[in-house]
Amino acid sequence: MGDSFQSRGKGIQLSQKSKRRTHSQKGRLNFFLVAIFAVVVFVAWFNYRTIAGLGANQIETTKSSSFIAAPESSSSIAAPKIAYAISVVKCGDAQTTSSGLMDAAIILRHSVHQTSIRNPGSSSKYDYQMYAIVHRDALKCSRDLETVGFKLEVVDPPINPKDIRGDFLRTHIHKAWCCGSDEFIKLYAYGLTKHPLVVHLDIDFMMMNPMDKLFDLMLTETPTDDMWNGVEMQFKDGKRPARLEAAITRDYQDIAPGYKAAFQAGFIVLRPDPSVIKRYTDVVLEGNFVRGNDCSKNGWGGLGYGCLTGDMAMQGLGAYYYDEVAPNTSIELNMCRYNFMAGDNLYRPGGKSYMPGRKQYGKCRDNSDSCEDCTQTDLDLVYNVHLTNCRKPWNCPGKAFNRAVKNKDLNPGLRHLVQDLKGQSKYIELNM
Repeated sequence: MGDSFQSRGKGIQLSQKSKRRTHSQKGRLNFFLVAIFAVVVFVAWFNYRTIAGLGANQIETTKSSSFIAAPESSSSIAAPKIAYAISVVKCGDAQTTSSGLMDAAIILRHSVHQTSIRNPGSSSKYDYQMYAIVHRDALKCSRDLETVGFKLEVVDPPINPKDIRGDFLRTHIHKAWCCGSDEFIKLYAYGLTKHPLVVHLDIDFMMMNPMDKLFDLMLTETPTDDMWNGVEMQFKDGKRPARLEAAITRDYQDIAPGYKAAFQAGFIVLRPDPSVIKRYTDVVLEGNFVRGNDCSKNGWGGLGYGCLTGDMAMQGLGAYYYDEVAPNTSIELNMCRYNFMAGDNLYRPGGKSYMPGRKQYGKCRDNSDSCEDCTQTDLDLVYNVHLTNCRKPWNCPGKAFNRAVKNKDLNPGLRHLVQDLKGQSKYIELNM
């Protein structure tokens, strides 16, 4: 199955008091997010253990009748089925421990289910199918994903770094965050043509509310103004493509106002189209990536898509692709609603990439005149959460992230929440 799949396409100056208050608010929000995660882990753990205890012969039947994959009613069978895909690039590093992978996969699957038509209380009209796009070398830590309802697509990377014509990119892409050229297996999401739309996600993700308004917009040939206005975008005057191919968010929390922001590669909603894979890989193989200290003239095409986390891989490439290669085919979603990370989108002390004395102090990082403070967003308004600012949940030290504990894991046992209920209580206690 993997080989045939692969063949389809390789924002004021702040007083000290207000700064302390801001950090405290951010800490509380981080606690709330982690507490949500802990509660969901417990529910998922209980159900998963119930399934696991039934024995291998009963797993296939049970997973279709449990919370993990409730029976498909006549309404869900007739409903449009959205593909939700993750990519597993490698095993055994700080990002992807086997236990962390399974914990997160169960939670993601449960949250997708809860916001789909299979949960009558969700009000959604869309069904789902889970996929895992697995690098062939990561199969050993990914096989169990099948037991919790993921279809595995085992692939090789769509490019060989040796074939890249640009010298700098060819000799440096292996250093790109997170996974060098292997990260390009994410492009195979465009090959899931059995589905009208694909949501590609990082594994540390939870759905909070149905995304029906976005799905409706993308699947309607001529959307009405009401449909456009119903989807929260990053900019009020955002473009409305004639044919909407993708919906993305950007990593504004990583830049100062006025600079290009990377594509946030942990989330995208796309129309599957295998030809997009080739267009992406053609850019990579050309290798026109400029390295230099001028962040306005480096990166892909020498157009300022460098100086970014993951600039040589999907984060930089994705921004370049939808801005330059395929312009006017995507929309940019509100980072306080979609792919929510409680990221600080105001340029102020404590945030990423902050440098004292800059003229941009206190401005919106997306360079707009005003912006919502995502650290204060009401979670009831959020469609999905990306649990990454405190590292992956199983690596989070259990306190609000700050530079003082950046490289210190305060409680290694927190990585094993699903296996250890005592770890659950410790996890919550550390965040009280």
